[in-house]
Amino acid sequence: MRRWAVRILGVGGGVLFLALSILWFCVAREYRRDPIPLLDQPAASLTVRTLRESAFFTATGEPRRLLEYELDGAPEGPVRLALSLPTGPARHLPVVVILGGLEVGQESLRYVEAHGPNAMLALAYPRPTADLYEGRALFKLPRIRRAALAVPSQVCALATWARVQAWADPQRVSLLGYSFGAMFVPATARVAQVRGMPFRTLVMAYGGADLPGLLAANSDLRPAWVKSFAAHLVGSVIRPLEPALHLPHLKGETLFVTGLKDERVPLAYARLMQSLKPDPKTILDLDEGHMDPSLPDLNRKIVASSQAWLVDRGAMDAP
Repeated sequence: MRRWAVRILGVGGGVLFLALSILWFCVAREYRRDPIPLLDQPAASLTVRTLRESAFFTATGEPRRLLEYELDGAPEGPVRLALSLPTGPARHLPVVVILGGLEVGQESLRYVEAHGPNAMLALAYPRPTADLYEGRALFKLPRIRRAALAVPSQVCALATWARVQAWADPQRVSLLGYSFGAMFVPATARVAQVRGMPFRTLVMAYGGADLPGLLAANSDLRPAWVKSFAAHLVGSVIRPLEPALHLPHLKGETLFVTGLKDERVPLAYARLMQSLKPDPKTILDLDEGHMDPSLPDLNRKIVASSQAWLVDRGAMDAP
């Protein structure tokens, strides 16, 4: 081999080694950092930016008022949400904050067949967050990190805003996370506790702990070593959200809903999430696969079970 080719290979190898060393240092540093300062971003005083009101009917034909907001003041830009209220006068209603899967806002509200005398809020995630499970995530890591780490602070700011509205019962504000949304619940609930404004109850349905493992389970990358590397890299970038870091600190009643045949959230990761949360907690196992828009019967079963559990604990009023 010619001398110039050997030099090029040597330089290329050195550059690659240096890049991997820097990457390893960044990952190792991330694993040592306290996640709370990164998640508990400056408390935002949210103000209404836009508002659109329209008629809305649940799947059972219940008439509702649908209000769509953009709230200014959050660190990563406007918070978008959909709010479902009864058509008549509304005061001191239990507040249910929903973090859905990749379908958000009004689409999340449609999965709840009967809203009843409750205020139902569904958040829309910052746009790059939904790219977490896509192959292009590796090319958007800085944006994904900023957007994903902003979610707990945004949800807490949203809950603070809701508590002072005339229609809200400030003592009954609960947080529900389904599938993708369940990933954010532990970190969000911990930030709320740190701020002295905990949620009344928590629901985590079809969620798990160990983000690199979950990312790998939902990735189509090949070969296996590339999938593992990408999952650990993305997992380290969003490590402050790792449920395992926050679950041991959480207080209050929690419902876990698990699909025993779930391939997207393998049972080992679901059980890890459940084991890390101190009592009181309730675990509901379903002999089903992962919840999906194409499985309306399963979705109804999951939502109805969550709703019944909340009603039983006084966190939500019966429809």
